[in-house]
Amino acid sequence: MDTKNRGIAWTLLASILWGTTFPFIGFGLEYTDSYTLLFLRFATASVAVIFIVLVRRDINIIPALKKPGTWILGIVWGLGFLMQFVGQADSTAAEASLLSDLYPAIVPVLAFALLKEKIGNNQKIATLLGIVGLIMVMYPNLTFTSSHLPGDLILVLSSVFYALFIVLGKKGGPDETQKVFSLVIVLTIVLSIPAVLKGNLGSVVSIGMGWAAILWLALPGTILATLFYFRGPSSLSA
Repeated sequence: MDTKNRGIAWTLLASILWGTTFPFIGFGLEYTDSYTLLFLRFATASVAVIFIVLVRRDINIIPALKKPGTWILGIVWGLGFLMQFVGQADSTAAEASLLSDLYPAIVPVLAFALLKEKIGNNQKIATLLGIVGLIMVMYPNLTFTSSHLPGDLILVLSSVFYALFIVLGKKGGPDETQKVFSLVIVLTIVLSIPAVLKGNLGSVVSIGMGWAAILWLALPGTILATLFYFRGPSSLSA
């Protein structure tokens, strides 16, 4: 398998794992609020990261954590997650999976603006189809009385942040393991702020079966998916 096909395979695997998170988010939201669930997702992932770093002494995330770019990337990614979780609380899992996954249609535009990457014909078609899909999904909710409209708009905003994360993530830096592990730590710190201000951290002791969702979201849905993702873009355009 050549480099480009390997990149596509890694990116596809990451997309599949990220796609599985939507029903788990919906399940987790039955036990706690979106701010707390999101924070616990990354706090649990951070525990796993710290354990791996302590066992595997060849992984050093301190240099990556000292880079401003890591924090900028983490904040952008964190805002995407925050918008997705908050938006899905006022939407359906089906709408959330569609609206927060519009980022492939947005990436070419941002890649052209920020990285000067050429927009190919296929990317132009994908962007156009993404816009059409957005209109079709949101059209039933395009009234001020719709209870889903605020959630749908927030989900679209999450796609914008995800697209920006992908484009900024192309600029290089530490290897994928150091990058992913350091980003998990950054997101835990960043997302602790809305969790404290708006969440209900006291619900941690009563989440019960919700921890099954948190474990899936933290391990396959965050650590593995992001590791797979960062192995792909080095051989692909944004």
